[in-house]
Amino acid sequence: MKSRLLWFVLVLLILMFIYSVIEPFIAEKKGNAPVTTPPAQTEIYRLSLGHDHKTSSPHHQAALRFAELIKTKSNGRVEVEVFPDQQLGTGHQMVEQVREGTLPIALLPAARLTGIAPAMQYIDLPFLFPKREDAYELLEGDVGKMLFDQLEPLGIIGCAFWDSGFKQLTANIPIRKPADYNGLKVRVMKSPIIRDQFESYGAQVVPIDFHQLHQALKDGVVDAQENPLIGISVMKLYEVQSHLTISNHAYLSYILMCSKKVMDSLPLDIQELLVNTAKEVTKFERELLLKEEAGYLETIKNAGVEIHHLTASESRDFQEATKHIRDKYRQKIGEDILDRTETLLTLKYGAGGDVVIGLDADLSLKTALIGKSLQKGAQLAIKELNEAGGVLGRKIRMVSFDHGGISARGIANINQFATVPGLIAVVGGVQSWVAVDELEAIHNNKIIYVSPWASAMKIVENGYQPNYVFRLAPPSNLISEYLIKKALKKGNQIALLLDNNIWGKSNHKVMIKSLAQHGLSPVAVEWINAGEDDVSNQLEKIVDSGAQVIIMAVNPGDSISAVRGLIDHSITLPVFSHWSVGRSFLWQEFGQELQKIDLRFIQSFAFYNSQNQQAQHLTQNYLLEYRVDKPQNIPEPSAIAHAYDIVHLLAMAVQKSGSFKRPDIRDSLEKLQFYQGVVDDYEPPFSPDRHDAITKENFFVARFDQQGKIIPISN
Repeated sequence: MKSRLLWFVLVLLILMFIYSVIEPFIAEKKGNAPVTTPPAQTEIYRLSLGHDHKTSSPHHQAALRFAELIKTKSNGRVEVEVFPDQQLGTGHQMVEQVREGTLPIALLPAARLTGIAPAMQYIDLPFLFPKREDAYELLEGDVGKMLFDQLEPLGIIGCAFWDSGFKQLTANIPIRKPADYNGLKVRVMKSPIIRDQFESYGAQVVPIDFHQLHQALKDGVVDAQENPLIGISVMKLYEVQSHLTISNHAYLSYILMCSKKVMDSLPLDIQELLVNTAKEVTKFERELLLKEEAGYLETIKNAGVEIHHLTASESRDFQEATKHIRDKYRQKIGEDILDRTETLLTLKYGAGGDVVIGLDADLSLKTALIGKSLQKGAQLAIKELNEAGGVLGRKIRMVSFDHGGISARGIANINQFATVPGLIAVVGGVQSWVAVDELEAIHNNKIIYVSPWASAMKIVENGYQPNYVFRLAPPSNLISEYLIKKALKKGNQIALLLDNNIWGKSNHKVMIKSLAQHGLSPVAVEWINAGEDDVSNQLEKIVDSGAQVIIMAVNPGDSISAVRGLIDHSITLPVFSHWSVGRSFLWQEFGQELQKIDLRFIQSFAFYNSQNQQAQHLTQNYLLEYRVDKPQNIPEPSAIAHAYDIVHLLAMAVQKSGSFKRPDIRDSLEKLQFYQGVVDDYEPPFSPDRHDAITKENFFVARFDQQGKIIPISN
């Protein structure tokens, strides 16, 4: 009975399966479609885009193109509605709406962001971009990325820089020279740089919203203004201004920006679509604007406006009146941004008759703080020299290249420096191995290379004749001998902890020789490889060796691992370190933990205890220029002082040689007799047989106090 029942169930299941397979075909034959579950409805994202231009402007047309492409590329998932002509508020109101997330997208002048992002004042700098294409290149490259990086923490995602063209001058009187602005009331955007620019001309500045400008000019509230041709034409300012001066004195860029709050709420593919489409439409917007500009100028001319193009001489007068502005705002905008700009423009157009000193250093990675301190010391010297008339009647400018501690990049930098017109020398730093690897390129190109930091002996004692390398930094042999002398006061059982590179091996060679002179050898020698995070094994071997004192020569990057190991293993042996450890970044990394170990290090200079008149002068200039409150808080004092002195020595050599030819300057450096510097009175600094300016008399032992200040100690 059971078996029959099982067979019945099995046959029933087979019949049910067969019916499920053939049923759709039967239904289709009868004209009935199979029943399916409807797909979930696709979510539509509706985004607003606000801007301040008229509907007739290229900006509005480009915004419409952007909206159209977004809808097409998203297959209708994203709809962008464009609101022109300040329909959603003034420029400043729209910026705040973007930050708050109530306005997803805005297209506004970069100057509207200067109140919250001072770096954006970069674009307002007068006479920054020689040509429109230079603005495109810089804003689409590293400089633009650095500017957009400033916006993200403020709740804004910068997508693309759109074009408005160079700004021109309008007034009811001819404008030919800065003095023509005396007594005039000039409308400006709320940008400190723009304000300073017109005040430099003697004008009275009045901030007025763009959409109120026509009426303000008509009513005589202001007498003059600046705007690109598109603004002058679209806002019909030619109706209330009689004179136009084509000055190209500054560039106006619009930024297509998105709200970070809104972007974070969108799917990743839509975020990418918005940014990529903004960049894509940039070319369309620029081409449209360029096409329209000839028509704008014709419209202005037909309105009876007198048009004048500044001559080269007249343009130089305006540039001279505003040349101080770049230095004034350098810190607010950012050293990196302006250095990158000036370097690229110098490579493209030359130095304009200026003398060039190059900087080849790590400006971005582990030792960037030292590299930037070398840069600041050199720049302070250059500023002083230029204020005194430069050298042989020519001003000096610095061009900076970042090698990031990578030899291949350093060699490429040296070869590129060789192509820079007016180059007299390169200031190098920080890593010894980079300098050593650059030696062939240095001498092949006959480039004077001055080292205010790297200490490996091979850098200077390189075998090249004539030798183009000069150093104003403690050489490894003198530091090593000095460290041995100090360490022996704490005990004869000395262990060495060294970098496993050319610089560490240079120190090892001298230390072994110096110890042998006392009838000693190290009880342990341990090496740290580049980038090694954990040095516990090396430190254990040193402790097990019975060492009474440790001598350490590790580069700034690896010193963090070494000091971390000393702290974590509670090693309280006296540690005498090469000067590379006495750096402000070490205090930033460890703070009060440094009080747990007995770390001493060599120094060659400190601002807080110098009685030297030159040093006091440099201290005050640094505090003023870089807005530091007191000498103890100046980072990397040795780097600053060494670079400052070496630039002054270079200038002296140029003056003495009466030439800008590098072989002549090289010979002159060997013949200088005396210079009263910051670090020392050099008497003489160099000679044909000695290219090292620093002696043991410049050294002292220091440590960190409880506030992180580097203070001298007796031993």
